[in-house]
Amino acid sequence: MKSFKGFTLYFPSSATNKEGLHLRLTIPRIVTLSLLMLPLLVFSIGSMAELWSVGILEYRMGLGSIQRQIQLSRMNKINKESQAYYDAIQSMIQTDRICRISYGMKPIDSGRLQAGVGGALSKSSEAVEKQYHRDVIAALRLSEQFEFYSRQIKIIESSLDRVVKRIDNEQTRLLETPSIYPATGKISSQFGYRYHPVLGYAAFHEGLDFSGKEWSPILASADGIVVKAEYDNGGYGNIIEIRHPASGYQTRYAHLVDFNVSAGDVIKRGEQIGSMGNTGRSTGTHLHYEVLENGKPIDPEDFLVGKFVVVSK
Repeated sequence: MKSFKGFTLYFPSSATNKEGLHLRLTIPRIVTLSLLMLPLLVFSIGSMAELWSVGILEYRMGLGSIQRQIQLSRMNKINKESQAYYDAIQSMIQTDRICRISYGMKPIDSGRLQAGVGGALSKSSEAVEKQYHRDVIAALRLSEQFEFYSRQIKIIESSLDRVVKRIDNEQTRLLETPSIYPATGKISSQFGYRYHPVLGYAAFHEGLDFSGKEWSPILASADGIVVKAEYDNGGYGNIIEIRHPASGYQTRYAHLVDFNVSAGDVIKRGEQIGSMGNTGRSTGTHLHYEVLENGKPIDPEDFLVGKFVVVSK
């Protein structure tokens, strides 16, 4: 059973005898939702920063007490809402952190999330030095807070973009990792030294042999690109080789009776690439299957985790 990477949200029902709703969110879906929310936060924060710039200007222009009270009321309202924006951004930061850890990435450095705080004197600090009215100082500080939120959101958005790319790359790598049986039938010869039935002496067997019926389907064990589909004079007979670039592996299928693919074809896991045969140096109908890493054969049994299922195009 595959492990579930994500979160489960519970919404209780208002009815006493009715079970609430359980909503499961995978990490890729959480990242997608987070990226959709970020532009809304940026727009809202930008609008608020602009509002306070106008409010400060109006105050400096010496508007009457009624207008000032309106500005102060608006300021108090948005000041209360600032906490909600802070909480939303902290939630985004936590989501980004969980996603990065889940996919083997380092979390964003906490210093970077300060988004450039420090350095030159801020506008609100200058206002304090010049002894501006406390309302102007408060408005400037709130405006600076929104600017800080905007910088943080840009950092988180960039980070989540990288997480999405990592997820895509990880999914591609998994799809290009050999993981299903390439044929039905009994494993008649395993990886390692054995008595060679044709040569008549002990030799290293670089793959697995699946014995079965002639013309039974041979499947690609992972997504990849066909690099060879031809007759091999070295003893493999009709052979297909598939390169799986994202995972770094290569698979080899030998002694086939025919091919369903050609060099250059892009193949999906489970797609039929040929049929079992008895060509080349072989004593009976079977598939010789190899998995290679950096050009060296490794034990294919370490990758046999999926059932034999033919995938139609």
